[in-house]
Amino acid sequence: MTNVKSKWELLAKINVDGGQIMISDEQNFPKYFEDQSGIYFGFEDRKKYFPDMKDDFNIDKHDGTCVKEGDYTGYSIPWLGGDGTFPLWGRYVQDGNSKDDYILNDLIVLDDTYDIFYTSNEIDQFEKLDYSKCSIEIYSGKIGIDSPEKVDERGLIVPSYAYDCPLGNGTYNIFELEIDSNGGDIATLVELNPNNTITKEDFQNLLVTHRSHLRNN
Repeated sequence: MTNVKSKWELLAKINVDGGQIMISDEQNFPKYFEDQSGIYFGFEDRKKYFPDMKDDFNIDKHDGTCVKEGDYTGYSIPWLGGDGTFPLWGRYVQDGNSKDDYILNDLIVLDDTYDIFYTSNEIDQFEKLDYSKCSIEIYSGKIGIDSPEKVDERGLIVPSYAYDCPLGNGTYNIFELEIDSNGGDIATLVELNPNNTITKEDFQNLLVTHRSHLRNN
């Protein structure tokens, strides 16, 4: 789709204290993540809240970036390099039915340690790295993204940030991004609507917006 108006908004600053940012269905966090404080809810305990659970599976026991096991699919951002604070940006695209309404189309976690950044006219190449693509399944209508640390009143892990998927339940793709052949991965993209795919110009606008945000805060 061409000539689509879009804008970037800073949605959150994700605080990481365990070296991980996970992306999965919102409901997978309480189902499959363990509270690192040492309080562990076993399969039967968790199944009281989620009677449809079939798998006694704990993501903390698995290495890997793109994990698919049983009913679980999820992604662990590979380039964090440890703890810190990482900005989560959202790209909103103008709703075709109303020029005043914008719909969340993409989520991007940005590497804030990267030499911030190339100016927009220095970007030689913008590429979604298909070799890093991970497809995850959304079944609750919401995608969760967080360092899995927040615990709710039940004692279960929940994501601090969860967003409605504009296309509802289904398969959503996650990519690593690079901006030149030597720069390496600098961001993780969650594509919520491939019909309005992100472009080089969109990413240039993000870098400009991010630089402006850093100067003013």
